[in-house]
Amino acid sequence: MALSFFKHDVHAARDKKCAKLIRERGWEGYGLYWGLLEFLYESKQCELEYDLPNLAWQFHCDEELLRAVVEEYELFQVAEGRLWSEGVKKRYEEYKTQSERRIEAGRRAGVASGEARRARKQKASVTEPIIPQQTPTATTEPTVGKENDDGKRESPPMVKDAVNETLADSDFVPLAYSEDDNLSTQIISAWNDLFNGTAQAYRGVFLDAASWKRASDSFQAGYTLDDLKSAFQSAKNDDFGWLLTSALKPDNVQRLLVKREKEKETNDRNTVFNAERCDPSNSWDLVDWAQYERRE
Repeated sequence: MALSFFKHDVHAARDKKCAKLIRERGWEGYGLYWGLLEFLYESKQCELEYDLPNLAWQFHCDEELLRAVVEEYELFQVAEGRLWSEGVKKRYEEYKTQSERRIEAGRRAGVASGEARRARKQKASVTEPIIPQQTPTATTEPTVGKENDDGKRESPPMVKDAVNETLADSDFVPLAYSEDDNLSTQIISAWNDLFNGTAQAYRGVFLDAASWKRASDSFQAGYTLDDLKSAFQSAKNDDFGWLLTSALKPDNVQRLLVKREKEKETNDRNTVFNAERCDPSNSWDLVDWAQYERRE
């Protein structure tokens, strides 16, 4: 491989051989020396054909001066019509070895990076069992679960039984990544309907493994798809840059639902206030100010 540059020692002119060259042949001879080095580094195998007339023509110099630079100062080697420098060959081999080491290190890094990507894809391809959405029935049990004495949500018996039956079914096929109409696609559709065209929109077709795990945890905690939709609406109204995978976390679902209830209460109060303000019977314009004047 040809080099695009090579090192130039700052004390090269003080070398004994170069100092003698400069003293006897001047800076022109020293310039020819470095010109020949450039030709050698640029050539194959760091060798040149020792053709004095041709080299002198390329350097626009006297042939005798060029011959003296090559042959009289032990800076170059000449044999069998070839010209080379042992120092150039040594440095070239060092550069070549370092370059091959960098290439090999880059190749190994690429292989390691590819193996890491494949490992992440294999880990992401592990699906979680889907929890079927239950059709509400006439029951006194709440569909979103209730709080126990510790203030934590408990899943209704209906959801717990459905989860246990699903996990115990040996013939069950996870649908989180299938093309069927399932909770995974419904969740993404509900989210993207709110964040369509924005940075928060979910770019995948189906939930990834981490997002589906959080969604499954939320369902097992007693939340329904309608609860998730309400939480998504609260996330949209929030200033925080929510992502779908974060909004699916059970703790965040509960926090968003509480915030949603507060938003509804505020909206209801504003609605009542606006209705009273717009009611003509409550307008100050209809007050009989004359009666107050008569009383005074």
